Amino acid sequence: DQEGAACQLCGVWLGAKELADHLAAHKVHDQWLDREMKSSTSAVDITAQLVEMARAGGAGLPGNRSHVAVGDAVLVRWSDGRWYGGHVRAMPDVGDGGGGEE
Repeated sequence: DQEGAACQLCGVWLGAKELADHLAAHKVHDQWLDREMKSSTSAVDITAQLVEMARAGGAGLPGNRSHVAVGDAVLVRWSDGRWYGGHVRAMPDVGDGGGGEE
């Protein structure tokens, strides 16, 4: 009659006393993998990092807003593919189909 639980990350069954250390080991391992990937020059690792950044882009990176107002600082991607900081100078009227000039 051994008390314990399955690890939520890998499913291995552990005694109650070992579970906390086991979860800490997962955390250290994940941190190590993250450092290794970020310092890697492998095409596969770089691609994985780009995919992760693209996914994070939809989850609240700077400049990703549901609305803005005149004067707000924004981060936008220009047609050259680079990111630039700026400020909103004008807003179209509601119902106006496009960005009218100031």
